[in-house]
Amino acid sequence: MGIIFDDILEEALKKGKLIAEMSCTLHIVKKLKGMGFTVKQVLQTIELPENAVTRVFDSKEDIRKIAEDTVNQQIAEN
Repeated sequence: MGIIFDDILEEALKKGKLIAEMSCTLHIVKKLKGMGFTVKQVLQTIELPENAVTRVFDSKEDIRKIAEDTVNQQIAEN
C-alpha cells in the first residue's frame, strides 16, 4: 500500500513541476506579446503547443489554467 501511495505522490509532484515550468514559460509568452511579437514569431522562438500560445494571446484565461490544461493534454497524448 505504501508503494502505491509513493508512486501516486511522485506522479503528482512531477505533474506539479511540469505545470509550474509551463506557467513560467507562458509568462514569457505574455511578455513577448507585450513586446510586439506575433503568435507565429513566438512559435518560432519557443517550442510550445500553438493552442497554448493562442490562449495566452487571447488573454481571456488565467495562465495557470492554460498551463494545467496544456500539461494534462500532453500527458494524455503520451
